Order: sequence, then C-alpha cells, then structure tokens
Amino acid sequence: MPIVSPKSMEIHVNGPGDTNRLYMFSGIFVFNWTHATDDEWEGWVRQPLTISLMAVPDVPVIWEDQVRGTVAHVSLASWSIAERKRRDCWGFAVDEVEAFFSDRDQSFADFGVTAQMAYRGCRVNLFRVGYTLNVLAHIE
Repeated sequence: MPIVSPKSMEIHVNGPGDTNRLYMFSGIFVFNWTHATDDEWEGWVRQPLTISLMAVPDVPVIWEDQVRGTVAHVSLASWSIAERKRRDCWGFAVDEVEAFFSDRDQSFADFGVTAQMAYRGCRVNLFRVGYTLNVLAHIE
C-alpha cells in the first residue's frame, strides 16, 4: 500500500538523557477496506492496520535499541458509506496507535505505526488515514 505526501525531519537535539535526534514523520497511507453486510446491526469490525515507513525514500533506519521515546497518531483521512435503509448504523474509530521498530537481530529493518481500527455499517469503505510518528533516539 502506498504512502502519499510523505514528510520527514531529522533534528539534532541535546537530551533528555543520551537522546541526540528527534525524527518527525507524517503522510497519508492509502489502502482499501470495504465491509458490506445485510445486517446493519452486525457491530464493530476490528483489525490492525500496519503502516511501514521503510517504503518511503530516504527514510533512515531506526532500530529498537536506539529509540528513547515515541509519539504516534493515526486519523481518518477519507470515508464513504452507502446505506439503503438507515443512516445511523455506521461508525469509524481508531482504538489504539503504537510505534514499532525492528530489533537488530532481525534479518531486515522495519519501523512505523500500527493502528487498531474499528468500523461498522451496512457498507463501509475506508481509503486513507493520516499518520504522524515522532521518535526521540540516540544515534551513534
């Protein structure tokens, strides 16, 4: 799945502790989740959405042991709904967002955010979310 309009910054900082970098990443993650049912009261459908930032050009590798703190956010950037009988049986939520980083022992480097998504409705289409990830790190 592509990331559009990616932005990033690397800022040299002096602390807290041994922290010497602040990385800031943002963009829009494009995907296509469609959920359709005839049961308008089926309830919430929950599943994770993983956004890997390693697909973005010129993004530095950040390993788990370098991370000193993170702030991650995912928000709805697009929605669509088509109801036949009701207009009040849909919903969308981001239940939780966490940053993830690879351990140096893994065979590949990866990092980004995972959002626990929830949606409901007779026919719900989700296409885009905006994301931000700020990382305090110690880089040697």
